[in-house]
Amino acid sequence: MQILISADPFIEVPPLHYGGIERVIHMLITGYNDAGHQVSLIAIDGSSHPSLQSLHHWPHANPNNSIHHLKNTLKLRQVVSKTQPDIIHSFCRLQYITGLKWMKHTPFILQCYQREVSQRTTVAASKLFPSDHLQFSACGAHMIDAKWSHASRWHVVHNCTDTNLLHPVSPLDGYTYLAFLGRMEPIKGPKEAIELAKLLGLPIKLAGNIEEEHLPFFQAEIEPLLQSGVAEYVGPLNDTQKQDFLSQAMAFLMLIQWEEPFGIVMAEALACGAPILALNRGSVPEVVQDGMNGFRADSIVELHQKCAQFESIDRNTCRSDALERFSIQGISTQYLSIFQNALDTSGKVK
Repeated sequence: MQILISADPFIEVPPLHYGGIERVIHMLITGYNDAGHQVSLIAIDGSSHPSLQSLHHWPHANPNNSIHHLKNTLKLRQVVSKTQPDIIHSFCRLQYITGLKWMKHTPFILQCYQREVSQRTTVAASKLFPSDHLQFSACGAHMIDAKWSHASRWHVVHNCTDTNLLHPVSPLDGYTYLAFLGRMEPIKGPKEAIELAKLLGLPIKLAGNIEEEHLPFFQAEIEPLLQSGVAEYVGPLNDTQKQDFLSQAMAFLMLIQWEEPFGIVMAEALACGAPILALNRGSVPEVVQDGMNGFRADSIVELHQKCAQFESIDRNTCRSDALERFSIQGISTQYLSIFQNALDTSGKVK
């Protein structure tokens, strides 16, 4: 297959440090290429991947300029006309694919959602394109409503992590702390993570970046808790540091305060052998299998009562679960199956 991946025009592939969607895109390029397919990418200037057949850049990256969005829409049309892909795996704005409607060559489009779904725009797009030209995927089943008129067009494919890069590393001094990894902002739950660590009577290390808009929260809510000696902030981590950080943790805490579409860090923690202690929000019920790879509950108090024996969870089982459900090969294969079924249905067998 000839696959064109379109990234949002505001994110660099791969990310320099913290990054979700852009990291997934980079891994999928690897997965598709390893499976023998030709991959092109349209993304912001500065993006790269060693296995691309071709690389194209959006002309604009201003999220608040409608003229720039129109020019990006025209750019995608030009790239599709030039590369003639069989498949467009779109992670960009749904608006951009509307310019493909009246092309002579209309490839199959899978519009991938890594954030909250707009029923209004996806229904409108479904009226514009037939189902053999446009379908949708979400990274979590909780994002989709079976009552939607276009529900039959939806697929659920979780995100992947690099299970070759991230793997368990046995700590020399044993597993000595709980771990939190994520942006230091209220919805990610760093304050709640410290609260649970205190209830469990265990030390916790927090890692992740602090964006300027969330600095007041960190200074007011997190820094005072660091003085107790229970919690330590270690800053942002690169991939090598992340592997050591997660591998040496007794457990990873996912105490999110919002319906997060999919927390890639859960897959990363499992890949490193760390069990997950989590609140039932977003995709947590789809990832955390209670008593097998972690524990989950509806409140911190309930979670504290429930996970008193979390150290009995087999870390090898956590690693095996990541390999089975979240590897690059496994997730890219799920997408490729969707693509092939669409081509078979349309008679464009590849």
